[in-house]
Amino acid sequence: MPAGTFGRREGATGPKQASSPAVVPAAAPVGLRRPGWLGRLPWCTILFAAWLCFEFLREIRLATDMVGRAAPGHFTLLGAGATDRALVLGQGEWWRLFTAPFLHGSASHLIGNLIALLLAGLLLESAVGAGWFAAIYLAGGMGGTLFSLFADPADMISVGASGAIIAVLGAMFAASFHDDVRWPRLRRWLAGALLFPALVPAVTREGATVDVNAHIGGALMGVALVFAMMASWRESDEVPSHGGIAAALGGVIFLITVSCFPIVNGNFDRYAKPGRELVPFDRLPQTPEMIAANSYDLAQQYPRDPRAQYFRGLALLQEKDASAAEPYLRAALRLNQDNPAFRRSFSERIRAILALDLTVLHRDAEARSIAAPVCGGRDAQALAWVNQISLCAHGS
Repeated sequence: MPAGTFGRREGATGPKQASSPAVVPAAAPVGLRRPGWLGRLPWCTILFAAWLCFEFLREIRLATDMVGRAAPGHFTLLGAGATDRALVLGQGEWWRLFTAPFLHGSASHLIGNLIALLLAGLLLESAVGAGWFAAIYLAGGMGGTLFSLFADPADMISVGASGAIIAVLGAMFAASFHDDVRWPRLRRWLAGALLFPALVPAVTREGATVDVNAHIGGALMGVALVFAMMASWRESDEVPSHGGIAAALGGVIFLITVSCFPIVNGNFDRYAKPGRELVPFDRLPQTPEMIAANSYDLAQQYPRDPRAQYFRGLALLQEKDASAAEPYLRAALRLNQDNPAFRRSFSERIRAILALDLTVLHRDAEARSIAAPVCGGRDAQALAWVNQISLCAHGS
């Protein structure tokens, strides 16, 4: 295969003939050509970007719990259609596989994905056509949600368009090797600059973990479609062939996705309602003074929020009333274990403070028992607290 023919078939040609006058037909066959400037606008990219923005604004408007500024919480995301293994596999809520790729956990999450989508979409859709672009984007999103559903921890919910965007970036990288694609080096550099950092685990400012498994799933699905696209992209064609088949695939996924959001609307309150029992983000105390001033009211108004009980326990410890603090801290620990919205690290912090409270009450053996999970845990702050009073000396 000659250089510059990566991922596509060459047209069959015979041996060169001796020079002779050529007769050119009146209508010489030509390969597939790019459409005019209006048809080359990234209409699918614009549609998907607008859809992502619309769904995020809807999340914010309907939010029952928040974990940051413009960052919907666990119950809001669950109500909006996030993936959850127990709900998808245990209760048959298959529609979450289609809705989750159009949701986002924060404004920064959305903005990062929009930037990547607009850059990649502008360069890819004009090169391969709307049909192939839509198929790669939508199937990539499906691949990401499916892979993360099985590879992520069972109690982890997942949202985001990252899987779809990873598939698009992979396609942009592969398409850059076709001879007729403009600015191939720019496309490869941009795809690499956006693609490889996305495969590195990270934690967002709001504390959410970047779902690398969704990225991997999107990449795997993208590879399959990109291989099919490049294998059918002949050297004589400016755009890949079989765009109609790709458009049909994308259209099927699109129509199923559109039909899934009414199901989300009908189930939103069912899953988002527990979020109303949590302390609103703007009322969470940020300083010891705010904890002392507001903890009593928060504990009374939000008795099912472990954070409210935890803050009240902290306030009573500040007042040197360890006996009164204990029931609040125990309530916080119990509520946290029953609430999927809070992470294990918060449970470890509650345990560390409760263990400190018990040492003040001279119940050292009980304090060591409470602190044992912290000694083998992952929260550095909680571990530092229990180490200050040597509760891990006989543990880990």
